[in-house]
Amino acid sequence: MAFLLALIRSKRFDTLVYLAPTARSKHQINRDRKFFRLAGIKHFIGMKRFAVLPEKIPGKPMVRVKSEADLLLARLEADDIPVPAPGEARAELRLGTAEEMEVACWLDQLPSDDGRPWIGVGPGSKMPAKRWPEDRFREVVRELIEEFEIWPVVFGGAGDAPLGRRLISGWGRGFNAAGALSLRGSAAALQRCLFLLTNDTGTMHLGAAVGVQCVALFSSRAAPGLWNPLGANHILFRSDIECEGCGLTECLQYHNECLRRISAADVLETCREILSPRNVGAREPEMF
Repeated sequence: MAFLLALIRSKRFDTLVYLAPTARSKHQINRDRKFFRLAGIKHFIGMKRFAVLPEKIPGKPMVRVKSEADLLLARLEADDIPVPAPGEARAELRLGTAEEMEVACWLDQLPSDDGRPWIGVGPGSKMPAKRWPEDRFREVVRELIEEFEIWPVVFGGAGDAPLGRRLISGWGRGFNAAGALSLRGSAAALQRCLFLLTNDTGTMHLGAAVGVQCVALFSSRAAPGLWNPLGANHILFRSDIECEGCGLTECLQYHNECLRRISAADVLETCREILSPRNVGAREPEMF
């Protein structure tokens, strides 16, 4: 920490834009302010108007909250920075030729998909408490392959690559982009997908940022709404459960019961509806 403090002081920054998560405590915020003041920073943006997230009341479902994106923007607004209205925020990644070339070079090393439509799959997460069972991803996508002749593409980080290989081996087809593409390259590849079947993870937010419809499988570890992806066209699955709001990284006691309550049959039916000819033919790509 002393080395970091000296490094920041040497850069002579004037202003800090503080986008720490809403769940930061007052103690943590004051600690951070003192640290950065010691580093020579005098002006702070984003340290006001921290929302107080609701706590779980036994016997009652948790209250729906604004998305973390809107809560962060409200803090910027408190420091007179113009922001979109709640629910209107959009991401613009400005993808271009470089990202398309990265995807093209990656595809040159792979067998052909024979023109089959892509669906993205985000089965991983760094938090075990956010992972829908692997066998359910396998089951749902296998059914979609048989019914719609789709081509699954697995997305995620390098740590998700073995999971992608196992799933693709079971499906008998697909591409494994997990760890194979850069962040922006992954975004460009996601744009090619009809939709993204995913856990609540960075892959979900990346897909939403480039306008891909997400079928997202949420654990109940946080308040409903907090980590929703940008955009209004997504379909989200989340269970009401007494232990919701636990904030756990790994659920050792109940073994992800909240996620296991989300059935493969329900998710499959939703994916079928998205892939039905009337919806695929009528849908226009929407860029966020």
